[in-house]
Amino acid sequence: MQIDPGSDAALFLAIPLFSYTFATIFGGSGLLATFITGLLLQVRAHFRHVEHYFNHTIEGFMKPMMFMLLGAMVNPVELLAVAKIGIISGLIFMFVLRPLIVFITLLPFTFGKKKMSIAELLFLSFVRETGVIPAVLLITIYLSGIEGAETVMAIGLWVILLTLIVEPPLTPCIARKLGLARKKIDAPERRHVGPVAVLCSRGYSFPERMETVVKWAVAHSVENIVLLHCPEDKYSEKFITDVRSRALKLFTAMNKKLVQSGLRERTFEFLDGPGLLQDNIDALIAAGDVSIIFVGTKMLDYRLEDVKRLNVPFYFME
Repeated sequence: MQIDPGSDAALFLAIPLFSYTFATIFGGSGLLATFITGLLLQVRAHFRHVEHYFNHTIEGFMKPMMFMLLGAMVNPVELLAVAKIGIISGLIFMFVLRPLIVFITLLPFTFGKKKMSIAELLFLSFVRETGVIPAVLLITIYLSGIEGAETVMAIGLWVILLTLIVEPPLTPCIARKLGLARKKIDAPERRHVGPVAVLCSRGYSFPERMETVVKWAVAHSVENIVLLHCPEDKYSEKFITDVRSRALKLFTAMNKKLVQSGLRERTFEFLDGPGLLQDNIDALIAAGDVSIIFVGTKMLDYRLEDVKRLNVPFYFME
């Protein structure tokens, strides 16, 4: 399902409510229907601010409210009475059931060109859930009036508590042990200081875009221009050497053109970095002096809210 440009924010409430209602009327699972609808829902870029608002509403209000309701419905005496079976159930869920389900459902994705590794499956097996969906299901069971619902809620609460208490502190350690943790990327070291316009690239598209960057730098009296090149999974010394050679020739040609136009030369600099382009941009901005970031519209993984958070203007180029 795709939201048209003229859609209203009310759709964010109407669609899940209608999905839940119709599924319930026809004897289906309203929660499952709403969940599947959420998976199929796609939001256009210009509508992200509405999605962002509802994400904050859910994370900051709805989820805490669910946990508060669940906690208020469970008798502490009943919780202690089923402590043994609750703890055992939580451990079985974390170390048996969840890994088993992850491997059964994701095993087909271990084959093919972009296959998942066993280490990645093991990590996913240990990543804890928020617990909000089990909390909603437990509340639904309680409100249904089923006999023994209080005991089921108490056991379920133990499972939620254990997954929230045990797994989060251990997740970074597990990631490091499995070799999946990424080291924090240091900002590429610049030779020149002062305001800088940064052109980002992953391949060979920078020569066509550099002229726009130079025009902007001249118009805004910015003396330094940096080409930040991050080929990511294509990173190799041979590739970087070839790109650097092309970049240096381009810098010479650009300065020659500026002089012929009666303008001052600019200080060009080539920086390369391993890892994701987004991480390198974050590190470069954190180091300071970045006036603007030029990026291609199809090569950046930032969302609108991430761009706002950086407090640096972004110029998106075709």
